[in-house]
Amino acid sequence: MIIALAAAAAVHNTVVRKPAAHPVARAAPAAPMPDVSQLILKAFANWPKMKSDPFADASSPVIGQEYAGRSFRSVHRFTSDEEHDPDRLALWSFKPGRLLLYFSPGDVEIYKPGDFMGEKVPKMDLISHCDSKPGYVGQNAFGAKVRVTVSSCVRGGVAFTSAPVGLQPSWQDENRRMQPGQDYWVELPLQGPAAKIVSGDADLVVEGTIDRLSTGQMFSCKHDSSEPKIDDPVDWEEMQCDAGVKVTRVAFVRHSTGEIIKEWR
Repeated sequence: MIIALAAAAAVHNTVVRKPAAHPVARAAPAAPMPDVSQLILKAFANWPKMKSDPFADASSPVIGQEYAGRSFRSVHRFTSDEEHDPDRLALWSFKPGRLLLYFSPGDVEIYKPGDFMGEKVPKMDLISHCDSKPGYVGQNAFGAKVRVTVSSCVRGGVAFTSAPVGLQPSWQDENRRMQPGQDYWVELPLQGPAAKIVSGDADLVVEGTIDRLSTGQMFSCKHDSSEPKIDDPVDWEEMQCDAGVKVTRVAFVRHSTGEIIKEWR
């Protein structure tokens, strides 16, 4: 009985053999993008070439050092936090008499050569694209077959080498009083009609310059993947490249008038 159970577990946990490797999808912008996004796409193209170059080492740049100091500016419209879209950066929420606008950067770990632990820094995604491909029937070493779904994603953004100190609620305070932090929040005392106008007319503006990360490079790229198994038949891979950016200004601005609602420098 024990042998039978062990064999059944082995069948479900063994890696499924797949017909061939699936290359990571390359994101192609549908419209012109800011310079930094074009550099991220260039990094996507350069990084696999560098990894396959036997003469390249950990210090080889994915993007040339001549881009250091190039200006960066990214603008995003605010959307309702009820949409639950993880790719949305600037969000608003409304309760009677109060409109809340906020920007909460994500984070990414930057690894120096030989480091076991990465340095966690704030980041914001600018490119996010996933491509589903035709699946295939995989088979493991025990002959069990399963239909495998295939997807590949590319994500690119900016990792903050420094940024203005933000303002966010204290989660230890039941009154949620604001305190300095990594996020950027502002609360406006507005009633429904006025809040509706402002929430639909607000932009997040992030400005700065391309900067070197702690690795000495201006880009950090990595590739993740998962091998399909009988009980998890997903053939998935993701490539991510982030540019180092020294953020000098974060602002919430009225799109129609340019009026500054709140800014941090």
